[in-house]
Amino acid sequence: MSLKSMYEDSKGNKLPREFIEWVCEKHKLGRLKKIKGYPRNGNINGIIIIRTQKGKYVIRCLTIKTNSERINYIEEILSRLKKEGVPVLRAIKTIEDQYFSIKDDIIIQVYPYIFGYDFIFNRNQVEANAMTLAKFHRALSSFNSGPLPEVFIYPTLENLDMKIQVLSMSNNNVSNYTVSRIVSLFNAINQHWQKFCPSNLPKTIIHDDWHPWNMLYYSDGSIAAILDYDYIQDGERIYDIAYALYYFYKRAPGDKHKLIKLFIKSYGELLEIEKTVLPIVVAKVALFNILFATNSNSERKIKKSVDENEELIKNLLSKGLYF
Repeated sequence: MSLKSMYEDSKGNKLPREFIEWVCEKHKLGRLKKIKGYPRNGNINGIIIIRTQKGKYVIRCLTIKTNSERINYIEEILSRLKKEGVPVLRAIKTIEDQYFSIKDDIIIQVYPYIFGYDFIFNRNQVEANAMTLAKFHRALSSFNSGPLPEVFIYPTLENLDMKIQVLSMSNNNVSNYTVSRIVSLFNAINQHWQKFCPSNLPKTIIHDDWHPWNMLYYSDGSIAAILDYDYIQDGERIYDIAYALYYFYKRAPGDKHKLIKLFIKSYGELLEIEKTVLPIVVAKVALFNILFATNSNSERKIKKSVDENEELIKNLLSKGLYF
């Protein structure tokens, strides 16, 4: 079988065959036999799937800024999770015993390929997702905090406020009216948060990107593998729960509230203060998704995101989870 001289990863980056062969040699993957393509679902990093004489692997070309200290810290967390029976993947080391390699100024990590099914809001998947998240949190409840990611998607009020200030001061294509709508939503969330000023929310190491499509599932609904550890950090566990629930509101077919109740029940007991502020935290996640859209610098895309999330935020703040 002949191989092409140039391939494309999931981000559209051109990868010469010699680059991929270098990765195979560096990470002891065996001789390259075939390029299998890349996954359908989006990923912020460049992904390409390969087959070698030893098996199938996933090559990740990182676009998120990171460093060796951060990568090693994440691997320590994954080691703990693996010991506790949480289905995570460990990066394949290089010939120099490192969890990453660098070529042409690109940081590269390699993982074993795992087959799995996508999330389709199956009840078994919902239960497994919530139970696995609870196990993830319990396993890391006493784990030491470490170097933070250089890019934050952790929607605390401080991070949201910082992004809004950047938006307000930058020269972009966002209209004053759209900015005022975003600021109004932030002020409403802040007002509700200040009513409770929760300072004792349970903390652990959180995944911080726990949407249901960041997992692969077996046919019975159980989780085959948790993916994408780029944003792992110390934080309140309620944020991971809220992040998952946000996507139930946005994408679940049929009775969304029934699935949300199932998720919360399957996760396990929450403190009363967590139950109280959970709708506000989901609203924070929704606002963060609006602010994330501002990175596009497109008035049309930003307005669309505001339109899609504004009613959800208002309902969560005024009526709670089950509006």
